[in-house]
Amino acid sequence: MKNKSYVHPATFFFLLSLGVVICSWVGSSFGWLGVQNLLSADGVRWILRYAEDNYMQSPALSVVCILFFGCGLFVHSGLADAFRRLVSRGRKLSRKQKRALALSGLVFGSYGCIWAFGAWGAWGIVRSVTGTLESSPIADGLLCILSFGLGITGIVYGFAVDNYRKDKDVFRGMAYLLALFAEYFVCLFFVVQFFSALEYSRLLTYWGISDEVTNTLYVLSCISLFFFIKRYTLLR
Repeated sequence: MKNKSYVHPATFFFLLSLGVVICSWVGSSFGWLGVQNLLSADGVRWILRYAEDNYMQSPALSVVCILFFGCGLFVHSGLADAFRRLVSRGRKLSRKQKRALALSGLVFGSYGCIWAFGAWGAWGIVRSVTGTLESSPIADGLLCILSFGLGITGIVYGFAVDNYRKDKDVFRGMAYLLALFAEYFVCLFFVVQFFSALEYSRLLTYWGISDEVTNTLYVLSCISLFFFIKRYTLLR
């Protein structure tokens, strides 16, 4: 990675955002139907007023933060490494690690059974008002449920193998991936600004690109960005 020349994702999406600004100015100058100029007074006011809101209200930001809490504990506690060694049959696990792995698996299974009973049991307390899972609390909060499940199993494993001894160890685990992939959040800021500028300028509408395609590109950008930062972090 160090010997290769590449454009950083943050730089790439910053340049794309500049391209949107220029295209919106050109489109407005040549009378492209519906195109809004980001270099106009209204456009500049929109940038200054909503750059922060666009980022903080981005669905990707909240999704990543919630998942990083639980996944951070899963990795930081040593549970991810133990599971990987068990599956790959590499370096053997100690007796304590095997017991801790079994205990964490039991906790995760019990946790899943509780939610399954809540969804399909007699009470159905997490189903929607129509009695289905569509638009139900469990569907809306699936990411939180998954993250908490991974987190609680990581905590159980961490204390069982003495990797965790105090509550501060747990909170360090929750922050582990946030610190490791801090650069991701910087890059995500420029991704969000690029797609927000595209939406405001209405260039995509003029070019005939649907919202479904735009949303798909946005999701793919957020996901591919994560894997790039992961590879970049591990190799540098």
